[in-house]
Amino acid sequence: SKNTPTSVKSFLKKFYSIPKLLTTLTTMGGLLPTAYSVGGSDPMLIPMTLALGWGLGFGTFGSLLFIPLLFSIANDIKSKIVKKVKIESQ
Repeated sequence: SKNTPTSVKSFLKKFYSIPKLLTTLTTMGGLLPTAYSVGGSDPMLIPMTLALGWGLGFGTFGSLLFIPLLFSIANDIKSKIVKKVKIESQ
């Protein structure tokens, strides 16, 4: 809604990322024993689980932090350009 303050909107948006974060952490936690040979070792599974775990971690970091940050920067640049064009047209 339009009357909701920005701080409240950002607070509510943080809760949408919690399930993604928890899913990632539990999956990475389940992969760690296999990836780092805790309790046994399988030469074929170790590289695969390392790639899966770290790829999942960096992918989650990118989708929850990096991509929204890029959109925020692009929005700031766009608003500055629009403001500059409005000032020059007056």
